[in-house]
Amino acid sequence: MSRMQRFDWLAGQRDFRFKNSPRHDRRLWFEPLEDRRMLAVVTVGNDLDLANGVTSSIASLIADDGGDGISLREALAAANANAGTDTITFGLSGQVITPGSALPQITESVVIDATTAPGYAG
Repeated sequence: MSRMQRFDWLAGQRDFRFKNSPRHDRRLWFEPLEDRRMLAVVTVGNDLDLANGVTSSIASLIADDGGDGISLREALAAANANAGTDTITFGLSGQVITPGSALPQITESVVIDATTAPGYAG
């Protein structure tokens, strides 16, 4: 629908009370908004090497982490499935993550921020 067609449709929808108003003949302008994406943040909460949560997106993983918290493997898989830059933070204190096999290749833009771990001293 063109801009003029939208204006004509809206003009026909006006309430009769506004016809005598000095503003009744102003045109309405519709401008498309730019595409916006929210940056997603996921926090790794366990040192297990499991991927039993829903990794189709970060929101899905946060909603269903498999019952054992989010592993680094799950966080990477979910970040790859999510468009745009994502951030992986850590909620582990003094634990070491030891993958049993190669972690998934990073295919999307992701920030891995280990400075968020409790007890991080720099």
